[in-house]
Amino acid sequence: MSRFEPVDGRSQLILEGESSIHPLHTATNELKGYFEATLDADGQLDLSVPVSGQVEMLVESMKSNNALIDREMQKRLNTRRYPRVVAELLALRQQNGPGHYLAAGDLTFHGVTRRLEDELIVRQVDERTVEIQGEITIDVRNFNVDPPKLLILRVYPEVKVNLRFVVACVDGQS
Repeated sequence: MSRFEPVDGRSQLILEGESSIHPLHTATNELKGYFEATLDADGQLDLSVPVSGQVEMLVESMKSNNALIDREMQKRLNTRRYPRVVAELLALRQQNGPGHYLAAGDLTFHGVTRRLEDELIVRQVDERTVEIQGEITIDVRNFNVDPPKLLILRVYPEVKVNLRFVVACVDGQS
């Protein structure tokens, strides 16, 4: 089994939401974590060996290029009390061809942990680097977050989360 850790500046988490006025977009490339897996000779995951991983980010690292939105997000998400979002990969099952997997894991956000399942795409970039991509839509109300409503502005509770996690082998194996 090999341990992979993020390559600086190559990973990104993007959140996309909607409001009654305009779309909302925040992103960060400040991701921490790891991925532990065994790759076969073709660069595919060997699922006979357990796979695990974790992605973590500080909520305050999410930026929208709009200071008002960023301030409101920090306040509403109570970043002092809940500074981190953590996604832990618990299981992968092959699905829809090579590199496509059904992933199960726990997402901890705003002090609430929920089990989620969705597709992840895992591909070997080179002999030491792996890219993991996934997209899921979550309802923030399931994590005890109430979207803002102010006069004509209403933020909708569904948020699309896009992950690109680029990791490199750190233990000499691959």
